[in-house]
Amino acid sequence: MIQKTADIIANQQLSDTCWRMRLAAGPAITASARPGQFVMVRPNGGDRPFLPRPFSIHRINKENGSLDLLYKVIGPGTRRMSGLNAGDGLAVTGPLGSGFRIEQQYENISIIGGGIGLAPLVFLADVLAAETPAPFRAEVFIGAATADEILCRDEFTDLKMGVHIATDDGSAGHHGFVTELFGIITKDNPPDMIFACGPPAMLRATAKITASRNIPCQISIETIMACGIGACLGCAVKPAGNTSHYLHACRQGPVFFSSEIDINSLV
Repeated sequence: MIQKTADIIANQQLSDTCWRMRLAAGPAITASARPGQFVMVRPNGGDRPFLPRPFSIHRINKENGSLDLLYKVIGPGTRRMSGLNAGDGLAVTGPLGSGFRIEQQYENISIIGGGIGLAPLVFLADVLAAETPAPFRAEVFIGAATADEILCRDEFTDLKMGVHIATDDGSAGHHGFVTELFGIITKDNPPDMIFACGPPAMLRATAKITASRNIPCQISIETIMACGIGACLGCAVKPAGNTSHYLHACRQGPVFFSSEIDINSLV
């Protein structure tokens, strides 16, 4: 874990609410980062936000030590981030957490992302494409409310991965939920592993489908954090089964197998 001030290289607006920020994080952070991990970030100066906020590592470049964040403007902290420019600094701590577990060579995987949940999945796709030998098939399912809110399509197609789009309003791709589209396309050719990140409702639907078809599924969850290192205990996650021992997203997660946690407790 590294703590430092990282200069902003670029801060690009992608849609009405979503931005991509590139940081000069340095090789000490990027060399050890793995897909699914996150960094705690706080703009320098000012008093809002008082505490840092967690952001998934969206992409890294080990050669120049840069790190990308994909974020959505929701509150005062992200609104302030969207107003920063190249040369401004951010306090960064990371990499933190336990990421996606790539413990074997998969031949057929599915990646399911909804909205800003695409953030950690591009880093995952980069690593899978670089480290997985042929034959290797990856199908990516991207969900968004409208066509204007579709994120990261080009990043996946550049990696030669199949991309399937679903929008709530039918303005692009499948008219409906991305999990519906996933169920249709993979019905006769189920993947070896599923990686997913998105809203709780999407993750619950994904877990239900994968459990019924006996497909292993790893999900990255979003939850409130104040420290990112297990001190505040604010990111408790209810495990599966009848137990009073809670997991914590900042230490055991934010990536879990869907079978490890009480998926219905996610909010």
